[in-house]
Amino acid sequence: MMVREALMMTATKTDSVSSSYGWGIIDVGRALYYHPAGDIVFDFKPLLGAASGQPININIHITGGTGIASASIFWRAGNDGDFDEMPLVLIDSANYAAQIPGQSDSLVQFYFKAIDNGGSFAYYPVGGEMHPYSVGLGLTQFVDTFDDGLLYWESGGIKNAWGPDVKYAHSGMLSVTDSPTEDYKNGVDSWLRSTFVLNLTQVSSATISFYWRGIMQSGHDSLHVEASTDGGNNWSRVGPSLYRDRDVICALLRQPGIIPWK
Repeated sequence: MMVREALMMTATKTDSVSSSYGWGIIDVGRALYYHPAGDIVFDFKPLLGAASGQPININIHITGGTGIASASIFWRAGNDGDFDEMPLVLIDSANYAAQIPGQSDSLVQFYFKAIDNGGSFAYYPVGGEMHPYSVGLGLTQFVDTFDDGLLYWESGGIKNAWGPDVKYAHSGMLSVTDSPTEDYKNGVDSWLRSTFVLNLTQVSSATISFYWRGIMQSGHDSLHVEASTDGGNNWSRVGPSLYRDRDVICALLRQPGIIPWK
């Protein structure tokens, strides 16, 4: 029933169910990230980088199910080999923490597991060890091909329908689109926002580059890149507004504080 609910509530006609077309076309990409009633829910802000040799502090919020009985983090140095399990410590309410020992490898990978009081369990990210988070040590560049889904992003706005797409993949096997199952609808104002943050206090500049493709009506449709220096309360547009197909590179001047992208 939970799978059924996820498929129905993320189909294309959820807001206009009819006897002729039912709930519409299934969107498996969105269904993967839907949380039915009673689901175990993880809320985690990904880390992009850490200092080599220094402990990596992990904080995560876990709720749902019949109440969380226990939670663990599985981690390894590098991108192969077995994962070591470490219990997450309950700090308060539903907030958990752990500290991965300092490493000298180029990256550390990890994923989470939670078990509720009824014995049900869930992994995060979806797929557990098949799709772990990666933290680069001494990282100066972050690249996301969306091949593991929207691990580092959240979406919203009017008629929010963001999801993975295979038709126009660029540097990997997948891309992400605001209309995975049909042409975009009129009057849509939707956004894709990073769940990670960037600390640019120690650098003079940063650059974001991405490939995009769109069929856009001149004078009506546009794509903007925005950044926030106050945790997402206020946003400022950076770089040019985009109106046609092309590769785009937007350079950001140095901004103090922690910056999420949108």
